[in-house]
Amino acid sequence: MRHTIFWGTAGVLCVYTQYVHMPDIQSAISAINSDPRIDEARFVIHDFRSAAGIEEGVGAMLALGGHLYGRTPYNLEAKTAILVSGDDEIARFNSLISSSRRPLRAFGNLTVAETWLGHTWQQNA
Repeated sequence: MRHTIFWGTAGVLCVYTQYVHMPDIQSAISAINSDPRIDEARFVIHDFRSAAGIEEGVGAMLALGGHLYGRTPYNLEAKTAILVSGDDEIARFNSLISSSRRPLRAFGNLTVAETWLGHTWQQNA
């Protein structure tokens, strides 16, 4: 498995490892959406900082944004933060998702993302 999902007190964190392919992203999103806890989640964090890469680079990121915000039924109130490495990746992803009708934004570090989310990540005990 190229991702691990952690449920927290106010949201969910999905950490990706190795080289991430689109089916890995789709599998993670499906697992999150099918869990009843998503209805109460205030945020979702997709963390790609430990991944060796993402299939098709920008194309895969665009597909991720479209998958999250074009076709999924999960909690419309939950904000989504995408964590990536490097200013170029942050800028590229934010430009791709700028027209999203839902709250979605890319960041380079968790602390800045938490400020935007309005919640601090804390894993359930």
